[in-house]
Amino acid sequence: MIWIRMCRMLLMWGGAGLLVAGGPRVAHADEPVFRAGAHAVDISPVEFPVLVNGGFFSVTGTQVVDPLFARWLVMTDGREEIAIGVIDSCVIPRELADEAKEAVAAATGIRTDRILLSATHTHSAPSLMQAHGTDCDPHYPAFLI
Repeated sequence: MIWIRMCRMLLMWGGAGLLVAGGPRVAHADEPVFRAGAHAVDISPVEFPVLVNGGFFSVTGTQVVDPLFARWLVMTDGREEIAIGVIDSCVIPRELADEAKEAVAAATGIRTDRILLSATHTHSAPSLMQAHGTDCDPHYPAFLI
């Protein structure tokens, strides 16, 4: 799953991050340190055609004009970790979001109630669910998972 690979990558780069707030410093063992990491990956479809929702009629996409991305921000205070994921999509169905959160939690140890997923609400991405007169694309959701 693209989302899991991104979260794993962030966790490998220093527990939960790439950047240390305020720059590098030495912390005492009992002193929490804020860390955050961010990563983006291209989630543009590789198989065409794809169903695109967002209009009131079904549209079929046959090529990538602008890339689509999934972006993650993972933060920790040294005690708790949280992850925020944003994907270029019109909408994310609850079932797919819950499946992604469970998979990320299993792969990273971040609790599902500390993972937030959202969509940018673009009207030019493959359809992840039936909406606005368009069915769910039969292949794209599996590509993300």
